[in-house]
Amino acid sequence: MIALPLRYGGLGIQNPVCVADREFEASKCITEELMGMIYRQEVDLTKLNMGSIKANKDILKISKERNFKTEFERIKDLLPSKSKKRALEQASMRGVSAWLSALPLKSLGYSLNKQDFRNSVCLRYDWNIPGIHRYCACGNKNSLDHSLTCKKGGYVFLRHNALVDTEAELLREAKCKNVQTEPPLLPTAPELHPNGTNTADGARLDIVATGLFGRCERTFMDVRVTHPNAPSNISLPLDKLLIRNEKEKKLKYNSRVINTEKSTFVPLVFT
Repeated sequence: MIALPLRYGGLGIQNPVCVADREFEASKCITEELMGMIYRQEVDLTKLNMGSIKANKDILKISKERNFKTEFERIKDLLPSKSKKRALEQASMRGVSAWLSALPLKSLGYSLNKQDFRNSVCLRYDWNIPGIHRYCACGNKNSLDHSLTCKKGGYVFLRHNALVDTEAELLREAKCKNVQTEPPLLPTAPELHPNGTNTADGARLDIVATGLFGRCERTFMDVRVTHPNAPSNISLPLDKLLIRNEKEKKLKYNSRVINTEKSTFVPLVFT
C-alpha cells in the first residue's frame, strides 16, 4: 500500500527490487530508436522519430496507470475492515494527499515533526496511534475513531474552528475583501422560505467574504465536518456522503442567504 502513488492513497515509496525490471523494460522501449542510432554511429538527430517515442511513452503510461489501479483494488480487497477500506478510499480522493507533496515550509505550518508526521500517517490509514491512553477522559474505551468524535474536552469544536480560520485566511490571501468569521444573518420570516430553512433570529454562518465570485458580490460559507466511518455513514459511498451533507447545508441556509442577504451560499464539507 505504501508503494502506491499519492493519487491512489499510497505514499509513493516504491521498492526498487519490485519495480526495477519493469522500469528497465520501459526505458528500453522508449530509447530503442535512439539506441539504434547510437549503434549505427548516426549523428543526425533530426532522423529521430519523436512522434514514435511519444507514442511509446503514452502506451507505457496507460499500462502503468492500469497496473496501479489493479494493485489499488487488490490491496483494498485485502484490508480487514470496512473502516480501513474507507480510509484508503479517502486517501485516494483528489486533493487529499496534497499535504504529502507540498514543500515543508515552516512559515506556512507545513513542517511536521516526527510525531506529527507519524500520527498523520496513522490517521490517513486508520492505524492505531502508538502511545494513546487506553481509556478516554469520558470513561469510554479509547480508539482512533472515538478520539475523533468524543465531545469531552472540546476537540470537535477546535477542529471545526481551525478549519474556519484556515478558510478565512485563504480567502484573505486570495485578496477577497471584508472577510469575517461567524457573521450574523439578517432577520427573516419563516413563510418566505421552504420547510427546513433556518429562520431563527441571531443565526450565524461561519464565513463571509466579498469578491470571491464577483467584484462586489458577498459569499457566505458554512463548514461541516462529517465522519465517514460512523455506523450511519460507513455503507454510503464517499461522493454520495459529501453530496448529502452539501444538500443538508443548502436546505438550511441557501434560501435565506439568496433571498434575504442577496448573496451566494457555499457549503464547505470536510471529512
